[in-house]
Amino acid sequence: LIGYLTGDSSTPTLLEKSSFQNASVAGGSETGGLIGRLGNYSTVRDSYVIGGANDNITGNSSVGGLIGIYNGIEPDIANTYVSIGVYGNSSVKPIIGYHSSASAPKNSYYDNENTSAYPVGNQPRSSNQLKKTDVDNGTVDGQQTYTGWDFVNVWDPCGPSEYPRLRWEPNPCGGGGATGGTSILGSGTESDPFLISSASQLQAIGDNATSLSAHYQLVNDIDLTGVDWTPIGNNTNPFTGS
Repeated sequence: LIGYLTGDSSTPTLLEKSSFQNASVAGGSETGGLIGRLGNYSTVRDSYVIGGANDNITGNSSVGGLIGIYNGIEPDIANTYVSIGVYGNSSVKPIIGYHSSASAPKNSYYDNENTSAYPVGNQPRSSNQLKKTDVDNGTVDGQQTYTGWDFVNVWDPCGPSEYPRLRWEPNPCGGGGATGGTSILGSGTESDPFLISSASQLQAIGDNATSLSAHYQLVNDIDLTGVDWTPIGNNTNPFTGS
């Protein structure tokens, strides 16, 4: 997105609430998913990079999932995550490829199942940990991973089977509406029910209060062998749809 971002002590720079999704970046040195080189007095917060199975950030040196290189004064990088392949020959790391400051990114994480890079200096989490922003009764899990993140105004937790997204994004949870981060055909009404054909779609019924009161039609046999199943609804938020 940005080749070089810098500021000074009187006019610091700020990049926030930004994302790079489902695409690849290929460069030489100083290659990142959001920023190639981050300069002095710069702040990056509440941002993420996420890719599909074939998406990667690739370069030669100083290659990072979020930022290629930070070599300046007073960085402030916080509340970010990365889930994409990161590849290069030297100074390759999941979040920032190379940074000279002793100040590490705060409350920033990478998916150690989907991000292929040397796990140094950042905070690894499994895919399931990063997706489990919703726990029992809709409580956001702020202890396991997302300490200090604003899930009311900035981030949308997107249910128990999707990475968190930014609230300003159109349909931030990859389909929006009653089924959170999972795309399902239908509108959820009695005359046009959601069509359930996979385990992930079935699990999405429990994503939020809206989905628990919608209407569904099962169109395939679904095998739940090996699925870490979470019951749909509970005594506090029961399933009231059909």
